[in-house]
Amino acid sequence: MKDYIEAKRYNILKEFYGRKEDLLEVIHGKGLFNQRCHQNAVQMAYDDKSNDTGVVMCMCFSKTCNCYFLHFINYHNDTYIDNTLGWCSKRYDYYRLRKLTEPEYDGIIILFVKWKDWIKNNVIPWYLRLGFTV
Repeated sequence: MKDYIEAKRYNILKEFYGRKEDLLEVIHGKGLFNQRCHQNAVQMAYDDKSNDTGVVMCMCFSKTCNCYFLHFINYHNDTYIDNTLGWCSKRYDYYRLRKLTEPEYDGIIILFVKWKDWIKNNVIPWYLRLGFTV
C-alpha cells in the first residue's frame, strides 16, 4: 500500500511540476552530500565574487524510482550546478520552480519550509497526505 501511495504522490507532483519547458540540464558541483541544499546554494552564491551565481528552487524527480524532493541549486550564467548531490545529480530530473532574489537568501530556511507545506497542502490530495514528506 505504501508503494502505491508513493507512486500516486510521485505522479501527481510530476504532472503538476514536470513541465518540459522547466526541465533543467544540471551539472554536478562539489558534492557536499549533507542534506543542506538550501544553505549550500546560498553559500555558493555569496562566495562568488563576480555576483554571477544565484540560487534556483526546483523539484527533483528520480529517474529510477518514485522519489522526489524540493531542492535548491546554483546557476552561473546559463549553467545549473548541484553542489549538494554532486555526481549523483545525474540520477534526477530537475524542474525549475523559480529563481530566488538575493534578499530572499537570508530567509532561505523559512522559504524552504513554507514551500514544503504549500506543496503538501495544495498539490497533494488530502487522502494521500498521511506521512507525506518532500
